[in-house]
Amino acid sequence: MSQFVSMLLLVAAVVLTVCFGVAAWRLSADRDADVTATIPHQEYGWRSRPNN
Repeated sequence: MSQFVSMLLLVAAVVLTVCFGVAAWRLSADRDADVTATIPHQEYGWRSRPNN
């Protein structure tokens, strides 16, 4: 019985992960969001230089 419950929980977790992943993928496809864009950063860190 314990193995059945753990397999049921595993299957439920995988199904929920796939459902949320597909939903997030479809939402991001509706908007023209570029998730691969580069982040501007300094040579030695992630802070942008102040505009002088």
